[in-house]
Amino acid sequence: MLSNVATRHQRSSAGDLTTGRAVVQTRVWILLPEDKEFLFPYYQQLINNVKSRQIDRSRHLYVHIDTDGRAMPVIPLYQEAIGMDMMDPFEVASGCDVVAIGSGYTPTCDHGVPEEVPYENYLHYRKRCVELGG
Repeated sequence: MLSNVATRHQRSSAGDLTTGRAVVQTRVWILLPEDKEFLFPYYQQLINNVKSRQIDRSRHLYVHIDTDGRAMPVIPLYQEAIGMDMMDPFEVASGCDVVAIGSGYTPTCDHGVPEEVPYENYLHYRKRCVELGG
């Protein structure tokens, strides 16, 4: 199974197979029914390990998935399989539509604020977020 995943990954991405990160990001983009057997047991084990180390188990552990590309078709899969609470970024250029999803939305910068963004511009952005989002 792993060699099959690696072969399909190599066809779809120039990512580094040794990191694992590129595999997960690419697999989300081209998620197929049989991929659930590969990805979700890993996520379930990871989440269970984190929950077992929670100091205050009465608090909800939020599951946040980082995606790239058009993630809308896989949202229900992640919610059902691992109880995902949050997913980002929603890339408009890839066809993601936060209005169509109908869930809460928190505006943020994709993977952080680039260092070349002037601080004044960032403050303006945050001010507008508060004005428009309440």
